Amino acid sequence: MDVKVFLKGIRDKRFELKILKDKRDEIYYSLMPSGIRYDLDKVQTSPVDRMPVAAGDLEEAQQRIDTLINSLSHDINLAMRVVNQMQESKHRQLIMLRYFGVDRKTTEWKYVADVMGYTEEYVRGELHGDAIKEARKIWKSLQNLT
Repeated sequence: MDVKVFLKGIRDKRFELKILKDKRDEIYYSLMPSGIRYDLDKVQTSPVDRMPVAAGDLEEAQQRIDTLINSLSHDINLAMRVVNQMQESKHRQLIMLRYFGVDRKTTEWKYVADVMGYTEEYVRGELHGDAIKEARKIWKSLQNLT
């Protein structure tokens, strides 16, 4: 696998993790007594207990989160081995901003360029290309060790 694909995978997993955590929290709060808004929610007259289904959904979401965290943790450790060996500090910074951001906004080229103090075109083109080249060399040397 190429280092760029690997780094994109980390970014995608981080986004997926955020979505899963939001879903888990939504399910969790729907189980709380204050989660029912009688003025907005339709109240069923039949005695259907949604609690077991919601509890199962909550457990499933948490299991998916735990699995994703384990996978992500492994990937980030490997990626940090690459980043920590990079000689150019601006390459390290670009990789960290672009691929390790918390959400989509903080990984966009415009945001990365603003933080780094360069034009978006320079960051997206030349600087990113150079950073990936450097990361690729390190990645290949790490792959040869395993």
